[in-house]
Amino acid sequence: MTICIEQPEGCQQNLRAALEYAADWTVFPAKPDKRGSYKSAARSGGRAWGATSDPDEICRDFVRWPDAGIGIPTGAGNGIVVVEYDTVVGHGVDGAAALEDLQDRHGRLPDTLQALTASGSLHNYLKHPGAGIKIKCSNSELGPGIDVKGDGGMVIGPPSNGRRWLNRNPIAVMPDWLVELTREPPPNDSQSENEPPPQ
Repeated sequence: MTICIEQPEGCQQNLRAALEYAADWTVFPAKPDKRGSYKSAARSGGRAWGATSDPDEICRDFVRWPDAGIGIPTGAGNGIVVVEYDTVVGHGVDGAAALEDLQDRHGRLPDTLQALTASGSLHNYLKHPGAGIKIKCSNSELGPGIDVKGDGGMVIGPPSNGRRWLNRNPIAVMPDWLVELTREPPPNDSQSENEPPPQ
C-alpha cells in the first residue's frame, strides 16, 4: 500500500492525479520551469525521464519535488499520441483555425479525451497506432500552431500548472489520415533484394 506524508495542496492534487494515471501510463515529476524531468534515464534504469507506474516511486517523487508537474510520455510505450493546437491569446498563432483547415481537407478528428492548458491550448489524446509505426513529434508541421507529441515526446497532465480535463471521453483511435501524415517513413533500402549489385 502506498502511504504518502501530508504535503501542500498543490502537491496533493498532482500526486493523486499521478497515481490515478499510473493505472494506465508511466509518469514522471516534471520541472515546473521547463520541459524536463527532475529524474534522468541514467539514474532510473534507462527509463526516459525516470518515468514509472510504480505507486511507491511516484509517491516518493512527488514528496521529494512538491512543485513538480505530472509528465506523461507519449508514444507506443503509453499508447498515446497528443495533437495540440495553440491559441492567438496564448501563443500568437491561431492553431484552432489551422486544425479546422486540416480537418476540412482530410476528415474530422474523433471525439476523444481532451485537456485544456492555462494558456488555452487544447490537447487531443489519441491512441497510438501500435508497434511497428513510429509517430513523429512535430511543431507546426501539420499547420501553424498544431503540434504533435508522438514517440519520444511528452505532455504535462492536469491538474499541473492550471491544466484541466474538458471531458472524460474514451481515448479514440487515431484516424488513418493522421497516422499517414505523422508517421516516420519506413527505412528505404537503396537497393532491393532482387536488384543486382552495382558494377
